Amino acid sequence: MVAELKVMAALGPGPNPKSLERASEIRFLIQNQEWSSPYLAEKVDQVYRNVEILLSTRRWRELDVDGLRAEIKSGCARILTALGEGARAV
Repeated sequence: MVAELKVMAALGPGPNPKSLERASEIRFLIQNQEWSSPYLAEKVDQVYRNVEILLSTRRWRELDVDGLRAEIKSGCARILTALGEGARAV
């Protein structure tokens, strides 16, 4: 699921309701797992907000698209790190 979010960083900016709906679904699924932590929930929220801006009608025009994509990828890396640390702690 996190890989799907990371791939969304490469989508063209502008409206894409289908991908935005999937990002929202992924966010919900990760946040509502038993193993999810407040840190993980915060990172997923940040990635979702950036994807939401990228796939919005106008807001992406106000920002650096490459910087926004980098933020999405970076957030996904943090999520994967947090998931890996959680798996090692178990």
